[in-house]
Amino acid sequence: MTNREYFTGEEAIAEASIKASIRMASGYPGSPGGGVISLLKEKNLIGCDVHWSSNEKIALEKAIGVAINGLNALVCIKSVGFNAMLDPLTVLNLTPTSGGLVIILGDDPGAYGSQNDQDSRPLARFLNIPWFEPCDVQEAYDLTLLAFKLARSTGLPVVIRITRSLALRRARVNMSKTAILTDLDPFAAKNHNRYVPGPKNAVDKSYEQLARMEWVAGWLNGSGLNQFYTNGNKQYGLILCGSAKFKMQEVIDLGELSEVANILVLNSIHPLPERDLLEFLSTIKTVIVIEENTSLIAEQCSKIALKLKEPITWKVLAKPGELFRRDIHNFLISNIPGINLKQKIFANEAPQLKGNCADSRYGEVLDILDAVCERYNLTPRYYGDPGCLVTVVDRLYAKYAMGGSVSTVFGANLVESDDTINIALVGDSGLFHSALPAIIDATYLKMPIAIILLNNNAALTTGGQLHPGSSINGNDYDYASLFQRCGVQDCWRLNLDDKKEQQDRIAGDFISSENIRVLQIDITNHKQIQGSST
Repeated sequence: MTNREYFTGEEAIAEASIKASIRMASGYPGSPGGGVISLLKEKNLIGCDVHWSSNEKIALEKAIGVAINGLNALVCIKSVGFNAMLDPLTVLNLTPTSGGLVIILGDDPGAYGSQNDQDSRPLARFLNIPWFEPCDVQEAYDLTLLAFKLARSTGLPVVIRITRSLALRRARVNMSKTAILTDLDPFAAKNHNRYVPGPKNAVDKSYEQLARMEWVAGWLNGSGLNQFYTNGNKQYGLILCGSAKFKMQEVIDLGELSEVANILVLNSIHPLPERDLLEFLSTIKTVIVIEENTSLIAEQCSKIALKLKEPITWKVLAKPGELFRRDIHNFLISNIPGINLKQKIFANEAPQLKGNCADSRYGEVLDILDAVCERYNLTPRYYGDPGCLVTVVDRLYAKYAMGGSVSTVFGANLVESDDTINIALVGDSGLFHSALPAIIDATYLKMPIAIILLNNNAALTTGGQLHPGSSINGNDYDYASLFQRCGVQDCWRLNLDDKKEQQDRIAGDFISSENIRVLQIDITNHKQIQGSST
C-alpha cells in the first residue's frame, strides 16, 4: 500500500486504527460509525479481535478490559448507541487506563436512519473527556492516530464524532503523517484502586480527572490541532465545525474567504482552546458560527468572549437536520455584505441510502395479527422497536428505543381496556440487545404481555450482521427454551410461508392467551447481507 490512498471517512478511521495496533474493535450495527467494524472484519486482521457485540454497553466494557490492561481498543457506535453505553462511560472517565480507548461516535443529522436527529456533542461536557470532530477524510485518519496517543497519555477515553456526510465522503489520504502528540504520560496513575471507583474515592478521582482535562486544555492551545486562517483585524470572523468545513470549501475556497473574514476551524469540540479562541475573537467584530444541529459551539464561544473588552455580534447557522451547501451559500450571502460567491445550483444533497429493509415482510405479519384480532373483536395496538418496523410505521402505536417495546407494553397494560390488546414487536437482534431483561422483569411481576419475536436471523436494518441467535449452518437457535427459562408461560412459532390456515390457528391461540406469551415468527425470503453497513 502506498502512502496516499483514496478512502471514505470510515475507511480512513479503520486504516488509522490498524496503524495504532488495536487489540480489539467492537460495536453494535448502525450507521454512521458501525461501518468501521465491517471494514475491519473484512481484513481478517492477525492479533486483533474484531466482532459485533450484543449491545453498545457490552462493547464498551470489553474495550475497557483491553485498555486497563495496557493495549488499545476501539468502539464504534452511532448516536443512540452512545446513549446506551453512558453507564460505564460515566465511571470510566474516573479510572485512568494504561492502554488507549477510542470511541467512534456516528451522529446522523437529518435522521436518515435513526429515530431522532440527535446532536451528541453536549454529552462531551457532561462526561468531561476529550472530544474531537474531523472536518474531512484526512483529518479522520490523523485524529484517530492522535486520539489513541492522547488516550494513552492521559488515561482518558477519547471520542471522535463523525457524521454520515463525512463517513461517506471519499478523498485522498496521506498516510505518512504522524500524530502531533508524542507518547508521554503526564500523570503518574495511582495503583491503589486505580480501576475501582466507589464512595471512598469517587470525589478524589473527580479531582484527578479535572487535572487531566486541564492538561488537555492547556495542550490544545497552540497545538496546531485547530486551524486558523487569519490576516489582521477584520469585521467578520467565521468559526466552522466538523463537516461544515468541506461543505464550505465547495461553496467558496477558504483562502479566498479569508480575504474578507478570519476563519477558525475547530477539531476540538471539548475542551475548547480558550486562549487561542480569545486571540482569534479579539481580531473581529462580527462572528459567524456554522455548525450542524444545535448552536453548542456558538453558545460556548460567546461565553468565552465575555472576557474581552469589546462587544461582539454573533450570527449563527445551526438548525435541526443536516446542514447543506445551499444553506451555507444562502447564509453567507445574507450575512456578509458584498461577498462574491459564484451562483451555483446544488443538487439534492441528501444521501442515497441502501434499502436493507426494502424486502421486509412486516406488513404481512401485521395483516395476520389484524385479521385474528378482528375475529376476537379486539383493536390491536402495536408497540415496536427501532429497525425495519419503519416500513410499517404508519401502523404502529408507539416506537422508542431498542428493546423498549416490552416495557412500554407493560405500562400500557396497566391502563385497562376491554377492546384493546397491546402487542410488543421485538426483532431478534433487539432481543439480545436489551429486550431480554424486560421480558424477565415482566415474568417476575406476572404481567401478561403479548410479544411477537420477528426472527430475521440477522440485524436486517443495518445490513444483515449476525447476532447470538443467528442460525449458522442450518442450526436454529432454540428461542422457546430461552423464553421458558425466563419464565414465559406460552410459546408458539410460525413461518410467514406456512399455510394461511396454520398461521391463523397459531396466531389465534397467541391472541386468546391470557398469560405472558411469545409468538416467534420466522421471516424468510429476505436478503441477508452479512457484514455490510448502511
